[in-house]
Amino acid sequence: MISPLIKAFNDSQRREGEIPGVLFVVRKKIYLFRNVVNKASVWEKTPSEGEVMRWAYSLEALLTNQYGVAVFRDFLRSEFSEENLDFWLAVEKFKRTPSLSKMATQARRIYDQFLSPCAVNADSTNHSLSLGVNPASFQRAQDQIFSLMEADSYPRFLKSHLYAQLANHNTASASPSITRTS
Repeated sequence: MISPLIKAFNDSQRREGEIPGVLFVVRKKIYLFRNVVNKASVWEKTPSEGEVMRWAYSLEALLTNQYGVAVFRDFLRSEFSEENLDFWLAVEKFKRTPSLSKMATQARRIYDQFLSPCAVNADSTNHSLSLGVNPASFQRAQDQIFSLMEADSYPRFLKSHLYAQLANHNTASASPSITRTS
C-alpha cells in the first residue's frame, strides 16, 4: 500500500510533468524528510543556484542549509557512511536540549548508538561523560567527526555527480539554452 504522502507527492509531480531523474529522487527524499521526519507542511522548490554554489564554500555552509544536509546525507548513504553526519546532527540537537534530565537520556542514546559500538571513528568520550552531562559532553568527538567529514567525504561530495547535477540543473535553468546549427 502506498503512503498518502508519497501518493500526493507522486500525483503533484506528474501534474507538473517533471521527468524522473536524480533531481526528482532527491526532491522526493527531501519532501518525505520534511513531511514525515520534521512534520513540516511546506514543500520548497529546488534550492537556487546561489544556495547550491554556497555549499562549496565550506562544510559549515552546507550543514546550515536543510536541503544541503539532506542531499549530503543521500550522498553519504550511497557511500555507506551517513553515520558520521547522523552523529554530528544528533550532537547538535543534544546541545540545544534545555532539560538536564532529557540531556542525560539523549547522551546515553548518542553514546549507545554511535560511540559504544564504534559506529563513528571518534575517540571515546567516557571520561567527559563521567564528569557529568553538559552541552559540551560530545564536543571533542563532534569536532573530530566534523574534521573527518571536512577532509574526506565533503570534498568527494563536491566532486560527485549528484552535486554537479544539482549545480548544473540550476545553472542550466537560469541561463537560456543555446542551440548550435550546422
